[in-house]
Amino acid sequence: MEDRAASVLAWSLGHLELPRHDMTVTPEDVLRPLEFMSVAGAKRIVGSARLRTDDELYHGYNLLWQIHWRLVEYRVNASHVDLRAMEKRHEWWGHLDVPSDALSRDGDLLVDGHPLTKADARKIAVCSSIAVERHRAVNWVIGSENPYSAISTDT
Repeated sequence: MEDRAASVLAWSLGHLELPRHDMTVTPEDVLRPLEFMSVAGAKRIVGSARLRTDDELYHGYNLLWQIHWRLVEYRVNASHVDLRAMEKRHEWWGHLDVPSDALSRDGDLLVDGHPLTKADARKIAVCSSIAVERHRAVNWVIGSENPYSAISTDT
């Protein structure tokens, strides 16, 4: 069992770094820093809960949206896209928040160390699942919609 959205919620409270887009985390990885199984720890977390700054939340949102967009675009049109060029060519793209170590030499998304166009289809499917759930979670965190089950993950 692995987490998809809870890591974003823990990240938004400053208790976890966002995992790489092609990396799963276990529930234990998320629950440990939140001290979920400890009454005293849970009270401490609730009592000191603070969202990351608006700027951090925006960059986290943009990162997760860009990754989800790229994986959807790949499903629709399985060809190379230079994500570095996206911010120069398309105003709607915004600043590239995907870290350089997640990009191939030619600017496309890496999946498990391989350019997206050469990555294993099963790994891409896992990344796509991760991306949609993390995108949904960050949309909820920034207040896009309520309730959680109705949150859009449009790319």
